[in-house]
This record gives sequence, C-alpha cells and structure tokens, in this order.
Amino acid sequence: VQVDPLVIALEGESGTADAIARAATLAPISGVSGAVIGQQATAGPPTPDLRPTIDPALGDITPPTVTVQPLPIISPPVFTVRWSGQDNGQIISYLIWVRVDGGDWQLWLETDATQADYTGTVGRTYDFAAWAQDAAGNWSSNTELAPQASTAVQG
Repeated sequence: VQVDPLVIALEGESGTADAIARAATLAPISGVSGAVIGQQATAGPPTPDLRPTIDPALGDITPPTVTVQPLPIISPPVFTVRWSGQDNGQIISYLIWVRVDGGDWQLWLETDATQADYTGTVGRTYDFAAWAQDAAGNWSSNTELAPQASTAVQG
C-alpha cells in the first residue's frame, strides 16, 4: 500500500511549531506523546511497510498485545475510547486508528496514554483499532486493521 508522507505539526521545546514529514512506515517519533496525526492512504487500509529489526541478542523478541475496550452501541457526540496493552517489557507507544462509516482507516493518535476523548458526528458510526510498540521495538502482531470496538453517535 502506497501512503502519502505524514506531515505532523509538533510543539518544539522552543515553543515554535516544527513541521516534520516522515514516510508512513510508522516508525515512532522519539519523545512524542499524544500527537494527533493526519494520514491519507491512496488505496485500502495502511499497514507498516517495515518492521523494526529486532536483535535477539537484546533479549526481547516478543511483541506486545493490545485491545480497544468495548464501546456502547450508541454514544453521545463526545465519548471516551480506552485501550490497553500487555508486554513482557514496557509498552512505549500506541497507535490508535479510526474508521468512519466503514471508510478508510485513519491514524487518530500516537500516544503513551491509554484513553482519549473522541468527538464524533451525529448519525455516523465509528470503528477503532490499536497497535502497540514495546521498548525493544517490537510492534503488536495485529497489524491487519480490523475493528476492535465500534459505536454509533446519536444526539
């Protein structure tokens, strides 16, 4: 799947906004927590093109697991999405994906948090999926995007 480069506006240490472009290999951005990311796929759901090279000599070659907690069938326009992960080490980053009305998956968040409020539109349905990365660079094995939690927004 070919994916346009991501352009991310981050608040730098100096207080000025830096524009950072990167290809959608989904390699983590060091030191970024809770960045909202926009991505446009040209065809189908995005998947990482490259996995980090894991050195077995480092010890941890086990990928983390991650799940999105179930959502109610019907939600108000602002609702909380929660996810959790398990690993034999430390999970350092979650990538949270959203799909509106069965359309293309979009990367919503890259974060180390385990919940965030999502603002939806009345009459729309939302699917969520999550990936996790541990401190050794292992990505969760569920990189084929499939809904892990879904809800419909009503006013």
